[in-house]
Amino acid sequence: MLESKIFDIFKETIHNELEFIIKIYEEKNRSFMIEKLKLLKESYADLGTEILSNKNEDYLVIKHGDTWNNNYLFRYKEGQKYPDKAVIIDWQISCIGSPICDVACYIFFGSSRKELEHLDELLNCYYETLSKELAALGSDPEKCFPKKYFLESFRRYAPVGIAGMPMLAKMSSKKTHDYDISVDPEEKNFNKIFEGEMRDPEEYFNKIDGVFEYCIEHGFL
Repeated sequence: MLESKIFDIFKETIHNELEFIIKIYEEKNRSFMIEKLKLLKESYADLGTEILSNKNEDYLVIKHGDTWNNNYLFRYKEGQKYPDKAVIIDWQISCIGSPICDVACYIFFGSSRKELEHLDELLNCYYETLSKELAALGSDPEKCFPKKYFLESFRRYAPVGIAGMPMLAKMSSKKTHDYDISVDPEEKNFNKIFEGEMRDPEEYFNKIDGVFEYCIEHGFL
């Protein structure tokens, strides 16, 4: 199964990045954070297997599977402050699954603590927009995808996005992006993407630390 092989590659990469972060926290003597991240690392494989099997999942769609900012294109007309159109690209690892797995990954992959402080607003905006689209198609949103289930699903899938967040934060923090990953799948990971110097290691750490602290405070970790 292709998605299973790809998950194995991502799993190994995410494990390596979490281990990298854990070592930083060890240097800072942040024992509580170390404990939380070790638990996240240990549980990630089981959660991923559960997601791939769609175990206990009643609402399925074709999900994207790689919802980080670089896979979105926005169109701005001249003089406009906000985009009037957006498209999602790179559907190579799409598969059947919960739409909320994509939502959780998108939010945690691309947010700092500042954005997460508005998480309830973001989730309400998403659900209200989805409900309007479903109603326009003649469907009842509460039957197609109840809000209670939506919010429960977000908590269920949040650890997937949280675990992958350091990987994307590190990629975005690199000084250069001239990497070639063509051989990495044979090595069972994408670690070569993360080689090289970061622009600002302190800024990188502060971002992920803020996200982890928020997630612990709000029961996502």
